[in-house]
Amino acid sequence: MNKIALLKGGLNSENEVSLKTAEACFFALKELKYEIVEIDIKDQFISKIIDSKVSKCFNALHGSLGENGSIPGLLNCLKIPYTHSGVMASSIAINKKLTKEILSKNGIAFPKPINLKIGKYLSPLNYNKSFVIKPNSEGSSIGVKIIPENYKKNILSSEWINPNDLIAEEFINGQELTVGVLNGKSLCVTEIIAEKNTFYDYKSKYIKNGSKHIIPAEIPEEIRQLALSWAEKNGGEKPKNILYSVYLRSDISNYFGLENMVVTRLRDEATSTRVYCKKCYSCIAIDHVNYHNNVFMIQPDHCKQNFNVHIPPKAVINLQDHPDDFIELDSDNIPVFHSRKYPQERKRFLSIEPIAEFLSPPKTQAKGITIRDLISKIGTIKVLHLTKGEAL
Repeated sequence: MNKIALLKGGLNSENEVSLKTAEACFFALKELKYEIVEIDIKDQFISKIIDSKVSKCFNALHGSLGENGSIPGLLNCLKIPYTHSGVMASSIAINKKLTKEILSKNGIAFPKPINLKIGKYLSPLNYNKSFVIKPNSEGSSIGVKIIPENYKKNILSSEWINPNDLIAEEFINGQELTVGVLNGKSLCVTEIIAEKNTFYDYKSKYIKNGSKHIIPAEIPEEIRQLALSWAEKNGGEKPKNILYSVYLRSDISNYFGLENMVVTRLRDEATSTRVYCKKCYSCIAIDHVNYHNNVFMIQPDHCKQNFNVHIPPKAVINLQDHPDDFIELDSDNIPVFHSRKYPQERKRFLSIEPIAEFLSPPKTQAKGITIRDLISKIGTIKVLHLTKGEAL
């Protein structure tokens, strides 16, 4: 089927530019002989997508729903293929603070952050040089303001829709460079010179003759190579495959690298909490409400750890979904389970005295700190808002 939905418009600040994008895409898709159904993302748009019975969606949206992962999430549920990034990449990229946090761990440099005092007026704390204020989750340079050094006028908070979700950074004057990437490979470095303003703002982006693009950019080779390499950064080293998991007593004698840990939940209603390493993105530990803070799960050799995993196990569970990874034991005294799906197997599993004790509320206080104590020390739990079945 050659029928495609062209998603456009919406009710956000980038509606106008989305309609222009969609207009250009419409003629390009027409030339490719597609049957096109144009759908403006306003009232009843979900039913329009379903009723259109298209084979795929072309996402020509800008901002909010189109770029924050909402539309990709909806189309995942409807099982309709689409252009654009997926839910995770979109939800991270639209959030400047989160993007900076992730990329800075991978060697990407960012301007110095500036703390703001927010009331009726905005003012920088202990900073009097030029700085930039921008919304944390807007695109197309909407709401971006450059505040010059020693600025004396009041900056009204009401100039922004949500003044509590702003980001401020030192202003760095220099060339504007961008790098195109295709299939993970950098193509070239382009310099952008704004003609309609002092920086590459909304008008410079979208008004005719608003900016000039120089391809390739006239920059030193060292800078060109640096820009190309940064564009190809892939978010850190791929963690090792998880060969097996171990349940340990929630009794931690010491810990290190707290600054490299982040705590997440997959969804608001999730019953498990996960501790990840910011450097290699591997999972360090998992807590669950049913563990009663008495045990927690780790994945040995998945990140640098000093857990003692050489203690003889009380039982082994070989998952039926991974028959190639079944563990052969030398001892006949250690019970092996191939599933906990069935009531009889679960009952037999919980009949093992140490396991029953571990999976019950603790009778004695931990000698060290518990996994939940550690989680509270790490800080705020980040909820990823993934739909069930979505890849992490």
